[in-house]
Amino acid sequence: MPEDENKDLGAEQEQELGGSQESTLPNDLPSEPSGDPLDAIEDVSVLRSEAKKYREILKRKSKPDAPKEEAKAEPVTVQPTDALTKTDLYRINSQKAIKLAKADPELAENFEAVRALYVNRRGQEDPDAILEDLKDALIVYKARAKTNTDPAADLQTTAGVKRTSGAPAPTGERSTQPILRKSTSMTDWYTKKS
Repeated sequence: MPEDENKDLGAEQEQELGGSQESTLPNDLPSEPSGDPLDAIEDVSVLRSEAKKYREILKRKSKPDAPKEEAKAEPVTVQPTDALTKTDLYRINSQKAIKLAKADPELAENFEAVRALYVNRRGQEDPDAILEDLKDALIVYKARAKTNTDPAADLQTTAGVKRTSGAPAPTGERSTQPILRKSTSMTDWYTKKS
């Protein structure tokens, strides 16, 4: 009985895939002991359809979890309204603060360098707060400009390397040997016994 049920299940799978209920592969092996059973198949199209059928069955049984495609978010279109947003308010306050900063001659002269050092600490709700932050950036700019006047100044004013011992400095010819010496033979490496 169990074999009968397996045959019915195989027939159902074949019908789903569009195959025939009969097996197209030969049941009996060739009489020659050295022959290949695949050589007995004469029709290539039958073999191809069988291969497709079993491939589809295999795909159904071992179907890996397909990666889920994420829904692409549609771009949000902003419709113009009469309401003033927070970013609009900050932009307006920044423009007012820039106009006030350019009125100050010292800030106007170094505005691009100061703008690079600007840090928002007091908020953007008030143009005067932004102007105060710009003035703080100007102070930082001046402090850095003073230290960067002559970067080689420290090198020019440093004293020479002091000796570590209390012995007086040698006078006359140099007592150290030169770094590159002439080559000598191995016999001259060691002192000779007398």
